[in-house]
Amino acid sequence: MSEEKGMWIDRKPWTVPVIAFPVAAVLLTVWSHLSDQPVLLSASDKATRQQVYSSLTGSSSALLGFAIAAVAILAALASALR
Repeated sequence: MSEEKGMWIDRKPWTVPVIAFPVAAVLLTVWSHLSDQPVLLSASDKATRQQVYSSLTGSSSALLGFAIAAVAILAALASALR
């Protein structure tokens, strides 16, 4: 057997999001339950939340368009190479 070198996290980088996201969700949930005031975006007024959501929608739309274009190009290249 070959000896694996490096730290454990270097051999399994997929564990970072698998651990980080649930930990962040638990911490935000606990913070929300323990706080007497609204947390994060819910603490903002309605106009500010609408601006944030519209900005996120625009960014997400652009990224979705880029992803669809990339998949179409890759599919066309794959069929051309056959």
